[in-house]
Amino acid sequence: MGIDSLWPRILKGEGEEYVEKKPLGEHVKTCFVDGQVMLMKSTMPPHVTTWDQFVTHNFCSKIQRLHSTYHNVILSFDNYHEVPIYKSIEQAKRSTVNRKPFNFEKGDSFPDRPPGGDVWSDALMNRNYKTMVISIITKVMAAKYCPPIKPRSLILDFCNVVKIDYGHYGCKREVMAAMKPLGESDIKFLRYVPFFGAMLIESVDSDVLLIAMQFMQKHSQELEIYVKRMASKSIEDAQDSTQKRKAGEKKQRTIQYEIINIKKLLATVHVAIRQAVGTEFILSPVQMTRYSLFLMLMCGSDYSKKLPQIGPSFVWEHLHISIPMLTLCFTENEEGFHVDESACMNLLFVALYREKFQKHVKEESESFDDIVADLQASKLSDRTKKNLPDRESLVCLIRTVLWTMRYWELCNEGPPIDTSGKHGFILRNGKIEFGTELGG
Repeated sequence: MGIDSLWPRILKGEGEEYVEKKPLGEHVKTCFVDGQVMLMKSTMPPHVTTWDQFVTHNFCSKIQRLHSTYHNVILSFDNYHEVPIYKSIEQAKRSTVNRKPFNFEKGDSFPDRPPGGDVWSDALMNRNYKTMVISIITKVMAAKYCPPIKPRSLILDFCNVVKIDYGHYGCKREVMAAMKPLGESDIKFLRYVPFFGAMLIESVDSDVLLIAMQFMQKHSQELEIYVKRMASKSIEDAQDSTQKRKAGEKKQRTIQYEIINIKKLLATVHVAIRQAVGTEFILSPVQMTRYSLFLMLMCGSDYSKKLPQIGPSFVWEHLHISIPMLTLCFTENEEGFHVDESACMNLLFVALYREKFQKHVKEESESFDDIVADLQASKLSDRTKKNLPDRESLVCLIRTVLWTMRYWELCNEGPPIDTSGKHGFILRNGKIEFGTELGG
């Protein structure tokens, strides 16, 4: 899962107070590892000729290093039977990018040794094959893994959740029956935080930041969640680096990582919003968190398209316009939060597109349809006009964003699925597509 790559850079531009400069304290005893990322980064060097060697090379050594510091390590993988069907849109895009076909169907005999490194990355794009590989990883880890220090605990989260406690006189295994089957690996950490307490999450996916922010707010910021990810530069620093590369300076190839304190990150976002709208405008922490996530997801994610012609930088620079509009679009009741699609269309989107294309919009134009008509009749390029939004596409965007936010609120159960357009997804000719026309 991912959001627009500009967002971590934009947030870094607000300061680095949320980046931990010192090692985490001993009170952080649990580390959650996105095994799906580890698998996709795994390698198949020449000396690896058996599956046991593959698991040892790519997983055991990493988990042992973590167990040297953390008492509990949770290794999580995707359970494809439970991944929301809506994800098939993003998966279809990924599978068509520069990949050679690797044929492996359900029921095929699984090879007793790994393939060569030259086809490994292509093999991992085959979901049936990858599921078998994950099954092997979890079985080998459960049977042969040994932590460097005892007592320690290893939790393997795949189709079910198995907890293995390694003591000085043996190990104890138990199925954590309270943990229901879940699909995507990078949302599974939510259900472990209340159970294990302060936690470090190792994941490179950018939307983990938003998922953790929403979860932190849901629990009134009383939790401690840290995310280890690839270090981001601010937009200004990134631009400087680009200029230096153009001038002939070599790019540093070493990947650097940083640890994000989610509570402090959330505070940074809240400060930015308060500065944008002024102290006289009253907003609750819940509202600020919700509105910021809504706007970030509006710029694109694995489950949504993005606002045409409007990117993250523009959205962030115009919080003083969008935040007041969102207060008129969002409502709360006992069932949760809701968005008035018509208000969102004629308040939020009108305000943003009027500001974006102010030279081309008539002063008397008020509705979304008026704004679009002005822009289509303007001197904008044909390409820009072709990429302007229509009402249906924006309604679809609103629904997919709201579904994503509600999906992230579910800590231990799968999300609702409706392919009639209610969530911004439709089933057409056997494929999931973005749309709303079938009863949405």
